[in-house]
Amino acid sequence: MKLTLAVTFLCLSAAGAGAFPQAQQKPGAPAKGVGQSKAKPVADPAESLGWPQWGGPNRDFQVSAQGLADSWPAEGPRRLWMRNLGDGYSGIAASEGVLYTMYRSGSQDVEPGPGPHPMPLIVGGRGHALMAFRQVDGQEQLVAFMGRDIIGVDPNNGALLWRHPHTTQHNLAISMPVWGEGNLLFFSSSYEGGSRVLHLTRGPDRTRVKEHWHNPRVRIHFASIIRIGDAIYGSSGHSGPAFFTALDVKTGQILWQDRTLVKATFLRADGKFVILDQDGTLALATVSPQGLQFHPKRRKPG
Repeated sequence: MKLTLAVTFLCLSAAGAGAFPQAQQKPGAPAKGVGQSKAKPVADPAESLGWPQWGGPNRDFQVSAQGLADSWPAEGPRRLWMRNLGDGYSGIAASEGVLYTMYRSGSQDVEPGPGPHPMPLIVGGRGHALMAFRQVDGQEQLVAFMGRDIIGVDPNNGALLWRHPHTTQHNLAISMPVWGEGNLLFFSSSYEGGSRVLHLTRGPDRTRVKEHWHNPRVRIHFASIIRIGDAIYGSSGHSGPAFFTALDVKTGQILWQDRTLVKATFLRADGKFVILDQDGTLALATVSPQGLQFHPKRRKPG
């Protein structure tokens, strides 16, 4: 499937778009480098942290921004600017008013297929490949979600600390594991893999791994996953219907599912979810273990 990457900047603040700088791409202006788009720093409380990696500052798709609007006008939130780039699946990182992403530029391909897939990781103002770290009872670990299993590795020497099986069709596991309170590690995949939670503890000589539960019905393909308290939220589905789903992290019980949107990714700010589905519909919602409540008005594609 061919995907053209575009960057769109919208105003979601309750104060209105007047507090934000305007920026427009000049007609025919080429995109340069590895998809770096520059703009003046935005007046945002979370700007000091930026969005330097997949999942944001803490790899949990949550930011500390305040003052988001509770509803949008009929035409949706104001679009401040938009810039078409090229083919690609890369996410977008942000640091000090600069956006970083990767895309195909003409015939300058870095891999076969419709453009690059990885997302930049910004460290010290420079881009790097993405790595995800966790701590188990004070021990730093690199957790890698593989095609047939999930593993923990010592980032200092590469030593394998633990391994747990998770079989998928075609050996594909794409979403990011979520580490949380109680030393519980949640991970999910499509391709008949389902969702699991592991309980990890550090013993005197090794990391102990115990599977709490496996739910084959919940299959989060590649989108964001957020844990709030004892609830996990994600968009479950692959090529068919996609259900926005809430799970009990301790039991694997499905708390509720909603089909209002198709497969979606999202982040949490100011107690609200900002949700973007694969058809381009942007929505604002409040979630809880009891259900999903959309705020008035959703921005449709276009």
